[in-house]
Amino acid sequence: MASGTEITVTGRRGFIAGGKVTAADKIRAKVLGSEMGANTIIEVGADPQLKIRLKELQKNIQTASKNIDSIKPTIDGFTKMLKAGAKFTPDQVANAKKLIEMNKTLNAAD
Repeated sequence: MASGTEITVTGRRGFIAGGKVTAADKIRAKVLGSEMGANTIIEVGADPQLKIRLKELQKNIQTASKNIDSIKPTIDGFTKMLKAGAKFTPDQVANAKKLIEMNKTLNAAD
């Protein structure tokens, strides 16, 4: 269970047992946890939506890094061949320019 700011569990029993509960400011219950061995994780002080966004951004960074790693050898190879005087078709030059631009964009996102 996740909440923006506060979680209050009331009622006759008012307990949180098992699972994960996250709130930015406050979690209130009569009983937290269980003697039966169910893992209960309580997180307070971090906005759950910010944590979700952070995970998304970390995933985006990882994907961008993989893309950079896959583009770099092609650009390096093209550059070496160009310096060696190799001739390329207009399509090959256009593709290389796209890869170079994509590499610049991905590196700028870091």
